[in-house]
Amino acid sequence: MASVHTIRETNLALPANSYIYKLLSTAPAQYPIPASKLETLAAISSDDSLHFLDASAFQVTRTIKKVNKSVTCLERMNDQSGWNVATAGRDGIVRIWDRRQDTMVHEIQIRELLSVAWIWKAQR
Repeated sequence: MASVHTIRETNLALPANSYIYKLLSTAPAQYPIPASKLETLAAISSDDSLHFLDASAFQVTRTIKKVNKSVTCLERMNDQSGWNVATAGRDGIVRIWDRRQDTMVHEIQIRELLSVAWIWKAQR
């Protein structure tokens, strides 16, 4: 059986008893993701924050607090730039964030939101 070892680790500087819901690459929508494009990761956590990490150092570079009430979902947007991510929460709101400026650029109110997913056509 192959052994597993830790290469990098982080706790996102979260408060006690918090945890990470999702971690994803913000690289432009392309498959497979070239290693040269893997610069930034995004994560959501149980304290309702959105975190951006330097992918090579695995260190938090920026945090946006209270992105949704009870945030549950994080997805990369279907844009070639890779600048935008979307969050959703139990508040029924989808918010689109521009990671260059750490600002919300769009908000969509949806009733009874369960999940958000963006499908992108892979360019092979």
